[in-house]
Amino acid sequence: MEKLNFLGCGPKIARVAIPFLTVAIVLTIVYPGIFTFGPVMKMPLLAAGILLLATGVISWAVTVRYLLLGLRSTRLITNGPFALCRNPLYATIMLLIVPGLSLVLNSWIILLTPFLAYSQFRRHIRKENSPSMDGFSSLKPVNWLTLTLILTRYWLKSWRYIGLYK
Repeated sequence: MEKLNFLGCGPKIARVAIPFLTVAIVLTIVYPGIFTFGPVMKMPLLAAGILLLATGVISWAVTVRYLLLGLRSTRLITNGPFALCRNPLYATIMLLIVPGLSLVLNSWIILLTPFLAYSQFRRHIRKENSPSMDGFSSLKPVNWLTLTLILTRYWLKSWRYIGLYK
């Protein structure tokens, strides 16, 4: 199996997302009355944003560690964060870090960046995943219906336990 590329489709995603994010931040600074959530929500959003950013940075660091170990050994990574999500590095940035930044900066326009990044991700990810799956044809794809049923059952049990569902 050939060595996998460390950067993957990240540069292709960043080529579109980073300029948009930069413009969004500048617009928020220049026109705060238009692009912020408002002064009333500033403190709760700041607290939530710091929590998202901290979680995202820790998750990103753990994912990079697993990714580097897998790339060195030229093997498909199926443990750690990769057991939960096929592309945890991209998911962490799009679902935790950028939204956390948006909340810390009190800017709704920054929240559009993950949608733009996701559109680029969907466009380019097949090229990244194809070589990594060569030689692993014996692995079964995830049955998403089964996974959804398991998660639904787990959430219902959790809600019953805390009294939100009977």
